Amino acid sequence: MTVLINLIAYACQVLAIVAVAGVTLNLLRLRDPRYRLGLLQGVLATCLLLPWLEPFVATEQGSVSAWTLSATAIGTGSAVQHSSFDWGFWLLAILCAGAILRLGLVAIGLIRLRSRRLSGRQVHGAYNALAVRVGVRAEYLAVSDVSGPATYGWLKPVVLLPERFAGNEAIVCHELIHIRRRHWLFVLIEQVIRSVFWFHPAIWWLVDQIQLAREQVVDREAVRLLGAREPYLEALLTVASAQVGLDWMMSPAFLRKRFLRSRIHLLTTNGTESRKRLLSAAAGLAMLTALAVWTGARLMPLQAEAAPVPSNSSTSTTSVPPQSSTAKQDSPKSIRVSGAKQEEKLTKKVMPKYPVEAKKKHVQGKVFLDVTISKEGRVESTRLVSGPPLLVQSAVDAVKQWEYKPTLLNGQPVEVESEVLVHYTLTK
Repeated sequence: MTVLINLIAYACQVLAIVAVAGVTLNLLRLRDPRYRLGLLQGVLATCLLLPWLEPFVATEQGSVSAWTLSATAIGTGSAVQHSSFDWGFWLLAILCAGAILRLGLVAIGLIRLRSRRLSGRQVHGAYNALAVRVGVRAEYLAVSDVSGPATYGWLKPVVLLPERFAGNEAIVCHELIHIRRRHWLFVLIEQVIRSVFWFHPAIWWLVDQIQLAREQVVDREAVRLLGAREPYLEALLTVASAQVGLDWMMSPAFLRKRFLRSRIHLLTTNGTESRKRLLSAAAGLAMLTALAVWTGARLMPLQAEAAPVPSNSSTSTTSVPPQSSTAKQDSPKSIRVSGAKQEEKLTKKVMPKYPVEAKKKHVQGKVFLDVTISKEGRVESTRLVSGPPLLVQSAVDAVKQWEYKPTLLNGQPVEVESEVLVHYTLTK
């Protein structure tokens, strides 16, 4: 349960950080894509490092968690049933399954790229002069079944060229710049991040903006090397009019259609920012991002267990190494354990009977009890927190018969305070 709560809190913190960064960058309207790319990558790094940048708040002995449901009793006549559906477990299972599926698609993309490399026709000597100007070497392959130009590989980079674009120098220049800047590694890392955070729209938007800024950086560099803007713009429009099929998942492709308007707009807009303005923008974004991190950590802190509950193979409780006699003497008389965690140790559960008077009057609701569990695991006392009066005694009588596995602290059994929620529902 703590993992799920932390995941939700972390997702909300990331959403706040990305929202602040997005609004700030939109207001700044930086024209130089190099600085925009660096700032966006800094925001992504902050999101990934967030769990290590903020302290965890201990919650083991805290108040009742809003996520805790200890027990559910559903009355049908005189029969009472218990719901054991663990929605937290299944939610985490769905998140993990989605990540595995996305990583599988990444692996398929890598396999597809390798198959194109094996089936492509090598183009020899056509771009040697251009490669010298860019300062890189690569293998050029003309491939008939690709939707657009793409590049991949690190130690042995490859440029994949559709047959109809194999002679276009602007396209090849673009791909060679990707190789020189080692962009394929960044794309690979970003796809892994997208796979892990497949459920988070803010991460997807942030990665999209990073990829757009990266393409804009390459556009400007390509125009500078070619010495003319018009042939490069013509290449963009030609590929846009001919490209079909899905974008390459695992390569920085020459064109993604959703980026086309922004890339053309930047290429046709002149002007650069002063160094002072760029530094001011970076400082402002850093301060606002730090403020978002601090606010998120205060409002939605990540949680850690202050008093881990020991376990061994015979009792299924969590154990810690024995400590000195002084430490044992300083151990607390009792500790607070969340209802969800304490329920995992439940060995005997007597389900409450639906009171006849409550059924006649159609009384339904929840009885919330604070309980004290002895060192031996028996319920010693109960205290009513809330609940319909006609249902309270039934819940108390049942809960007092429950038994738990002992909870150990520093190897010694301790008294536990926890909570129980009993839910009464009449079927129609």
